Amino acid sequence: KYVLLRTFEEGHIEVDIDLYNNVDDTLEVMVSGLHSVCVIRSRVDNLETALTITADAKEAGLRIPIIVLMDLASTQHEQELINSGAIAAIPWDGTQNEMLRNVVRMAMIMQETEEKVRRSNNRLAQDLLTTQDMRERAESINIQYVELAEEYALAKDELEKLNQEKNKFFSIIAHDLKSPFTSLLGFTGILDELAGNLSSDKVKEYSSHIHESATRVFKLLENLL
Repeated sequence: KYVLLRTFEEGHIEVDIDLYNNVDDTLEVMVSGLHSVCVIRSRVDNLETALTITADAKEAGLRIPIIVLMDLASTQHEQELINSGAIAAIPWDGTQNEMLRNVVRMAMIMQETEEKVRRSNNRLAQDLLTTQDMRERAESINIQYVELAEEYALAKDELEKLNQEKNKFFSIIAHDLKSPFTSLLGFTGILDELAGNLSSDKVKEYSSHIHESATRVFKLLENLL
């Protein structure tokens, strides 16, 4: 709870966060309609809990957006959670603050847009039944409906774009971290096995390569942190 509060405080966003530690309490408060977004912290050993909450909420027709924060990046788990009713499933270790804020913002925009569409539909049905100028009012409301639908489509596209950027971001990180370690492991392996048979020039050369690779890793980690 306090990690999430700090995340939003860094973005100058005021939020109230309630914490629930079991499925029944979570679903009960979602039914109450008192919250705008549900964020589930799903660890590797309790994915089923997140799937249960998202599936039950979807089956019950609850409109609250559900965002799942996973321990590790997993396309399979992400797809399972999306299919069961989550609007987003992202890897989370407490450092991707801006990404989480953006996803929550988009979720709230989508919810507000859906609510506007629902209210617009209700007004349309009521006007069709109770007004004499049925055609004029229906045309006016239909224009509003189209505009709201366009807003909803834009919000959905933006959320999908954020998910794609997130996947690309982690792919780049994985590649850039692995690359220097290939050199580190190769040259340290040679030194470990053949150090006694190598000339001082070779030892110096290999040490220089090791230092260069270690420096690259350090700079990358420093930038990430």
